[in-house]
Amino acid sequence: MLYMVIVPIIPDYLATLERQQPSSAAAASLYSNSSDSRAEGAVAADNFDLQIGVLFASKAILQLVVSPFTGTFIDRVGYDTPLLIGLLVMFLSTCTFAFAESYTCLFLARSLQGLGSAFADTSGIAMIADKYTEESDRSRALGIALAFISFGSLVAPPFGGILYDFAGKRIPFIVLSCVCVADFLLCLTVLKPFTNKTRANMPVGAPIYRLIIDPYIAVVAGALTTCNIPLAFLEPTIAHWMETNMNASKWEMGLAWLPAFLPHVLGVYVTVKLAAHFPNLQWFYGALGMVIIGASSCTVPACKNFVQLIAPLCGICFGIALVDTALLPTLAFLVDVRHVSVYGSVYAVADISYCVAYALGPIVAGQIVHDLGFVQLNLGMGLANVLYAPALLILRNVLPKLPVPPLKQTLDMYLRCMEHLVTEDQFGKSRAIVMKFGEPGGIGEFLQEKLLARRDKKINWVNDYWLDDMYLKNRLALPVNSNPAIVLPKQDFQDNSDVLSPIMMFSRRTLPLEFAQGQLAGTPLCMEQHYKLFSSYRVPGAEKDTLVVRESSALSESEHIIVICKNQFYVLDVVINFKRIHQNEAFTQLEKILKMTQDELEWYPFIGLLTTEGRTEWAEVRNRLIKDPTNRDSICLIERSLCVVCLDDPSDVEMTDTNRALQMLHGGGFCKNGANRWYDKPIQFIVGMDGACGVVCEHSPFEGIVLVQCIQYLLSNMKEASSALAKTSNVQELPGPKRLHWNCSPDIQGLLSSSADKLQRQFTISTHFIFVFFEAYGKEFIKKQKMSPDAYIQVAIQLAFYRCNEKLVSTYESASVRRFCEGRVDNIRSATREALAFAKSMTDTKSSIPVSHFLFQLCHCRLSLITTYFNSSQAITGMAIDNHLLGLRKMAQKLKMQTPDIFADETYHISNKFILTTSQARCVPTTAEMFCCYGPVVPNGYGVCYNPQSDCIIFSVSSFQDSKETCSSKLVEALETCLLEIRNLCYECSTAAKTADWMTEL
Repeated sequence: MLYMVIVPIIPDYLATLERQQPSSAAAASLYSNSSDSRAEGAVAADNFDLQIGVLFASKAILQLVVSPFTGTFIDRVGYDTPLLIGLLVMFLSTCTFAFAESYTCLFLARSLQGLGSAFADTSGIAMIADKYTEESDRSRALGIALAFISFGSLVAPPFGGILYDFAGKRIPFIVLSCVCVADFLLCLTVLKPFTNKTRANMPVGAPIYRLIIDPYIAVVAGALTTCNIPLAFLEPTIAHWMETNMNASKWEMGLAWLPAFLPHVLGVYVTVKLAAHFPNLQWFYGALGMVIIGASSCTVPACKNFVQLIAPLCGICFGIALVDTALLPTLAFLVDVRHVSVYGSVYAVADISYCVAYALGPIVAGQIVHDLGFVQLNLGMGLANVLYAPALLILRNVLPKLPVPPLKQTLDMYLRCMEHLVTEDQFGKSRAIVMKFGEPGGIGEFLQEKLLARRDKKINWVNDYWLDDMYLKNRLALPVNSNPAIVLPKQDFQDNSDVLSPIMMFSRRTLPLEFAQGQLAGTPLCMEQHYKLFSSYRVPGAEKDTLVVRESSALSESEHIIVICKNQFYVLDVVINFKRIHQNEAFTQLEKILKMTQDELEWYPFIGLLTTEGRTEWAEVRNRLIKDPTNRDSICLIERSLCVVCLDDPSDVEMTDTNRALQMLHGGGFCKNGANRWYDKPIQFIVGMDGACGVVCEHSPFEGIVLVQCIQYLLSNMKEASSALAKTSNVQELPGPKRLHWNCSPDIQGLLSSSADKLQRQFTISTHFIFVFFEAYGKEFIKKQKMSPDAYIQVAIQLAFYRCNEKLVSTYESASVRRFCEGRVDNIRSATREALAFAKSMTDTKSSIPVSHFLFQLCHCRLSLITTYFNSSQAITGMAIDNHLLGLRKMAQKLKMQTPDIFADETYHISNKFILTTSQARCVPTTAEMFCCYGPVVPNGYGVCYNPQSDCIIFSVSSFQDSKETCSSKLVEALETCLLEIRNLCYECSTAAKTADWMTEL
């Protein structure tokens, strides 16, 4: 209302001031001839119009200049304070308007209005985007805000005009200044800015210049400017045109825009509803709005009376509502997936976009009408909108939705993947079942249609299904079975100071999200998983666990980490009184914890052991624990913590790579550090007094690559943190860390004993882990053979497994689908029939012509590599089979259908029993002492993690010793042999090819 209320007031008031001024110039004009007087009068009228235009535009001009700075300011201090600053400035502006009696004072008041809007508008919209993280909720909330903005803008002119006519100039502004005060007090009451600094100490968002040059954000900004030009240019020109061409009365000119309020609200409502059902079509709603604006703008000059004019003006406002409601949430989405989820700067860009239109309109629109005509102005604006609309097509590919593969393609690939992994009789039965499932009009096509409908409604159609199937419904205990680990280089600690120094960067900056700018071959990747690193927690359930993610990434009044030392739990606040503590202060707090563990007189039971239980058992025990308020409060503090830091005692074993890995995976059992853990927390940083360090993660919120990127950042800053500790600064006295208390009944004590026994028996004794540093060659040699390193290693793993077992089995190799919105992973099925043919050729000793045999083997090798590479490409582009088949199965369950035969078939069960689980950890820094590891996912399986470096390949292989079908050392030996054999095969074939060329030349 503050923006538009001056439209009917200020021009008339300024004209009155002009008439009241002593007219020495008018007296002088008596001595001039009449023609000169008319000319001077025309010039005076033109000057007056220019003055009005500049006055109106001053708000947008100052807002345009200030917005880049206010956006950065909002990112740094949060949303509450800038909002209050904006309201305060607008209160001063409104009071100035009320009592101003000169053009200069009015100009100052209008400029102050722009300054206040730069703070209030940007922070308000950014606050909504930050509060509502779900796209549907965000669209709805922003739509409501836009509806009220529209209401204020359209109601303000008649409101101001009526009060001005009946009560004078001051009353409308005094009323609105009172509204400002009420709004200010309401914000103080509801937002509580000085007691709830929700954005304090957050990482700084992407700089505004980087947002402006982002092509996607630039396109949105251009659309916002273009679509608002008709409104900005018509506001100062349409009244004069109506008076000249329609003989419109003053009330008609004053109420011209009022009927457009309802179409604007309708546009907001329609867009919000459409976005809820089809969120991937926001670009289309914006483009449609621009076409409607363009068509409506072109029809304005054709109107002959007030009634006819209502239709195109309503069309313009309806189109603007479509564009704004669709594209404002899109800006938040763009920074979520391409930058950092901090919204001040991106909505400053939006503010700049609006200001460009509203700064130009009052100044140049009248001149364009004077020089070219009102018709040409509207045709130009309409054409600009229609021509710009196709530019929004670029938004389709920001992060596309995960596709649903064609049903026939998936079924054909499924049969191809399983044909050589089951018996001939079994495959014959399975093929018949699959053909029936995929026949026209069959169950498969019905479920496929349902999946396609689900894709239209969901941001990611498979995520919920996949998360439940892969993690949340899995009832196995987390250690070894599910939680992977990163083993860091062994540290040589001299004293406690050295032990604590690697932890210091957590207090300084828990996770700077700037690193989450990943690109893969120029394709933007979804960064959603990064925001769950320090804001999620897995809660055990009787049948299904729950992944809890805090909605807001903002810091609250108190942020803390949990430190576990000697199996006791301590709370270390890293934010106290809304201020993040310095690393030296955190160091002092950690020293206090070490001292507390030495002075404790009462030792609580080793509660961390309960998280090593099976998920159903742990859920039952947890429900019993939280009935006691003390236990409930302790568990709540653990769940809400940023992360867990485990200070381990020396394990009294030789610090080999294998032993360090086992320390990370299960803590060495109950008798060592197995209870010094809390496995439900996504990130546990482990620092051992003996130098064994690493990170254990609960895998459900994010993939390993996300954790690796985080660790890379922390390691790169560890040296800086240690040197900073050496320069001891003034350390203020802080409240001491708090110890968590537990009340355990006798039955809980008994369960703890049982958990300790299970941990020792099932994991500590059974897990067989081997670390291999293969030094014969690395990925550079593989690339010289014009082969993919990943496919090459996968084929070597298949060959090694075949040597050990004389068969291939279902193999899981994770493939990231983060190029799609909220994408996680799918499976590259590397146990191909081409890999089997190559394995057989390499183990076949019958060969009468060695050179031909080498060429035959190399042919199979390259064919296997090509197939594996193709499967990899299919997986990362969303065309793999595992997620698709899972979706079809889950859809049948959701519809309460009888389980289709394809999913009850033995072949399907075999296809999902991954005896070989593999993954490449290629982003781990190049050091032999740092590697990833995890356990098998089935009792008779292997976990194989590999990291190809330039001149070496790092492997970590795990299995369970109580399985007679697996042996890690045997597989490792075969793997090293196979890698050498494949290298020799490449050499032999290269030599044979050179010999053949030489013979040809002879």
